[in-house]
Amino acid sequence: MEFKEISLLTSKLQEMKKFYVEELSIPLYIENEQSFTLKIGNTKLEFVGSDEDSFYHFAFNIPNDKLIEAKSWLAERTEILTEDGEEIIHFPSPWDANALYFFDPSGNIVELIERDRLNQFVDQEFSGASILNVSEIGIPVDSPEEFKVLINDLNIPVFRDFDQFKAMGDDNGLFIVVNKNRKWFMGDKTPVISNINVTIKGDKTKLINVPNYPYKIKVEA
Repeated sequence: MEFKEISLLTSKLQEMKKFYVEELSIPLYIENEQSFTLKIGNTKLEFVGSDEDSFYHFAFNIPNDKLIEAKSWLAERTEILTEDGEEIIHFPSPWDANALYFFDPSGNIVELIERDRLNQFVDQEFSGASILNVSEIGIPVDSPEEFKVLINDLNIPVFRDFDQFKAMGDDNGLFIVVNKNRKWFMGDKTPVISNINVTIKGDKTKLINVPNYPYKIKVEA
């Protein structure tokens, strides 16, 4: 699954722009007084200013064999979260990945993840411009199973399927669907419900409004 565009809210618009564009050197795609959009590989990630105190979980894919380099780069710019004293978190099969986590100024739980199966190698020194794409967005709901049924006709593969947690998609893009009372991995934070607008690549154009939630999923051919 490929995320083409993701739009999220932030109550700290200028701090977020400074963090991502100036400190992490992620390319700025467009901006206005109400929002700014980052160009993260083949994904456009928009942050829209809001009075709502929102936070999300999302992940960025990075090239293979770059995680150690990315850790040094990230540590110079922000604090890396730890689990049992470890900064690099290993995810065994079927994930086959390693990741780093950090908070941005809005309190979003952000992940840099290196996935073995991607086989995306680069020679350049790691920087914010090296990030390949947005590869995960967290979707907190009452019933992950109902969400799975709702988007069934989009033919998105189910990567992991548990009652309170479902990962839907593939290594390029995953909906991380969790029960809204289940704390996020890393950060020890219970999800909040905030606007999420997602555009994914698909076979035909379609718009899904998730009932009872401020979530919109648009499919573009």
